[in-house]
Amino acid sequence: PGAAGGSDALCAMAPAVFEVDGPPQGGMSLPLDCDSAMSVAQQLVNPEIVTPAPTRWPFERPFLALHSGGTTLITAWIIWNFANLHKITPSFLLALAGITGLLAMYSMQIGIGSLRWCKKFDECKDVNYYQKWVHSRAPGKRSWHDVRHFVIVTCYKEHERYLKSVAYTLMAQGMVPNDSEEMVQAASTGDFRYPPGGDDDKSFSQKHIYLVFAMEESAGRQQCEAKFERIKRSVGSHFAGMLLTIHPDPLKDYPDGDGPEIRGKASNYRWAVKEVDDYTRAHNIPAEHCIVTVADFDSLFDPNHFPYMTYEFCVRDDVDMCVWQPCMMPTCNFWMIYPGIRQFTVTVTAQEMMSACDGFEFKTPFSSYGYPLRLLRYIGGGHAGNAQDGDVITEDFHLFIKGFFATQGRLHCQPIFLPCFNYTEQGLECLSEGCDCLCRRCFSGPWDSRFTQAIRHTSGVSEFAYFCSLVFRSRPGRRYGFKGYQRLRLLAFFCKLLKLHTVSYIGFWTVLAGIGTFLLRECVKWCRVHDPEGERYWICNSALDEVIDTTSMLYYWAAVGFVLLGTVLASFAFTKLLRITQHRIEHIANPSGAFTPARQRLVEIGEGGPWFGIMLQLSIEQVLFGFSASLLYGWVASLFAMKDLWLRGHRMKYVSNSQNA
Repeated sequence: PGAAGGSDALCAMAPAVFEVDGPPQGGMSLPLDCDSAMSVAQQLVNPEIVTPAPTRWPFERPFLALHSGGTTLITAWIIWNFANLHKITPSFLLALAGITGLLAMYSMQIGIGSLRWCKKFDECKDVNYYQKWVHSRAPGKRSWHDVRHFVIVTCYKEHERYLKSVAYTLMAQGMVPNDSEEMVQAASTGDFRYPPGGDDDKSFSQKHIYLVFAMEESAGRQQCEAKFERIKRSVGSHFAGMLLTIHPDPLKDYPDGDGPEIRGKASNYRWAVKEVDDYTRAHNIPAEHCIVTVADFDSLFDPNHFPYMTYEFCVRDDVDMCVWQPCMMPTCNFWMIYPGIRQFTVTVTAQEMMSACDGFEFKTPFSSYGYPLRLLRYIGGGHAGNAQDGDVITEDFHLFIKGFFATQGRLHCQPIFLPCFNYTEQGLECLSEGCDCLCRRCFSGPWDSRFTQAIRHTSGVSEFAYFCSLVFRSRPGRRYGFKGYQRLRLLAFFCKLLKLHTVSYIGFWTVLAGIGTFLLRECVKWCRVHDPEGERYWICNSALDEVIDTTSMLYYWAAVGFVLLGTVLASFAFTKLLRITQHRIEHIANPSGAFTPARQRLVEIGEGGPWFGIMLQLSIEQVLFGFSASLLYGWVASLFAMKDLWLRGHRMKYVSNSQNA
């Protein structure tokens, strides 16, 4: 855990025998007491910080060796069998059919789940959540007016136009035209209060949202302060408050990088949450009324996102165990990127859509998400600033894993069926910049920013090692207090991490199987023409004829068919997504757009596009570039990430999107 040297350091300082904390047996709720002594589970995930910090967790290298060794053995086994075609057996083809079948099930799951998300979005996008809260009869529902959102925008050296864009999306919260008659009346009277008919003239953002810009001292303190002041003068009056946090440079006192933190989003977020926690205590804002949402510099929230979250926060009885997650959609520059990267974006987005809707999928937060402040305090053992460890790369998974164990398996991710638009890395810069770029970037920087980002994402396998370390070292059920349903959730979480960090290898094995079976069929055809008796060439024997005619081969090609069907469904769902979010993405973060009160249209204007042509284009691009892009940004990137983790540990260098460009 973090800079403390992992779970081993904690096990060394903790008593040899642990007693179960005695949590309630049923349900997902758990009373959060952030003021008394830490429970055993809290102590296990919050070890003492030591310096100089170790470069890796003790369990990390053995896990990486096991993970890479297993995948390498399977890869070698497939290659060896196809290198000895005359020894191929039906059982080998049946094994390939099983591997391809796993990918087929996942592909179909993504295709169907992404279509279901589109339906969910249609149901949620224009709901008046304040009126829904008014009419809700949920027992013990909280007051809408007491809820406060602290939105932390982590940034480094990004241009302030991106930061202002995030501010505009927050200013537009609650400005969805739920009812045309209501909007006609609002336009005629100039009454754009939220909620409608309120007792003052404040908007949702002015009542509920505190905008926090989390900047880095390494980017220049004076530059950060000047940038913040310009933004505050421009949009500050539209929020309940605006805060600036400047994270001290972790390398200032530890130039060798062996301090308690590393540069990156995790340490920046950790510092910002600490400042927010101190702010709420100083201003007597109750933690049970606060939600802390982290966003990237390009996170453009749907105008109904925070009203949706506020409603959920007010009516749910398990609110202290919830993490809210919108569907991340990197479609802001979708048509400006290369086809291969575009196809990889389609796959990743469809996967996020599926994860939100599928009841059998264990949900985890990603990129932009919201935690109740009270829950962060509990995870951090009394102070929210200690909830996140500052020496990790994939901060979203790390915080969730830490919270999952601290709450004894009750923490869960609650999807918000609305998009959060952002940008994807353009990638392949050297194709557009020419040979000079290739020579320059080979020595001084990434030649493909999308590939560099993919390495950072796939380095999340280190969090799989962290998860396994906590399980292995702490014997669930004896130390954390997992009981009954929580044990099943622990197993489901393990399966989720296993799937995330093996699916790229399964895709690679499927490609190998496809190449091998093609060569096998061609060899059989060649032998039937040139050596029908199998006497002149060692590869030509009657056994191969029998192999390609077995049901194992039929099963394999059936699995391939379902893989292709799943990709077609995903492309269709993504095309539908582009259509139903067209109005959103055209007007979001636009001062003159439809979500700005004074600019809303009184009558609906038709919008459209060549949707069949888009579907056809995406399908052709999938055939031409889909598998190659998945291999490059999935399997190959994971190999580079494994190499970096083996050499440098989980404290590897964090490369932000602005540095990556």
